[in-house]
Amino acid sequence: MHRKLNEFAKHYPHLVVCCRVKEFAQANFKLDNLRGAVCLEPLTDEQIQEYLNTVNRPDLWSMIQSVPALQNLLESDDKGDVGLLRVPLFISLAAKVYDPQYPFQTKTELLEQYVERQLSKDVRESDRRKEIKQRQWAYKTPELEPKRQKTLRTLWWIAQTLRDENQIGHCFYAYAFGRISQSNWYEEARY
Repeated sequence: MHRKLNEFAKHYPHLVVCCRVKEFAQANFKLDNLRGAVCLEPLTDEQIQEYLNTVNRPDLWSMIQSVPALQNLLESDDKGDVGLLRVPLFISLAAKVYDPQYPFQTKTELLEQYVERQLSKDVRESDRRKEIKQRQWAYKTPELEPKRQKTLRTLWWIAQTLRDENQIGHCFYAYAFGRISQSNWYEEARY
């Protein structure tokens, strides 16, 4: 695989390869034809707080500070992976979905809430109103879009296919489905 990437990079100098540092180190190969590397560091408390203020969610920082389950999501896990909420993707998802009435306490719960939010009719209609002129939609109205169950089945299939082929998760939903194999909607989607 690394030979193919190196060959590809010779012809496409603007190539970007994304991977977790730990997984890249385990792969034990060098990409000779890339122009450089960037390693993202975990967000600091100040960066998280600043981001949440920017997206008008300062209440979430207060919750993180006061709810033990959310405090735990700032801490590294037993495998040495950084705290979930120190990763830009996950703090962004948390800012979009956190509701004190339905708090998440784990990565699985956060991902479940995000996928459910994205599949909700309200969000789909809102996205259409915001971006109607900028996007060409595959379906003219949300009512014509595939039903929730069909979408979940498709996402489950993508996740299974990537996992079975040992592909690194290039698709957020595939990542979500690969990580939450015990969740209710994942099980529902299979049938």
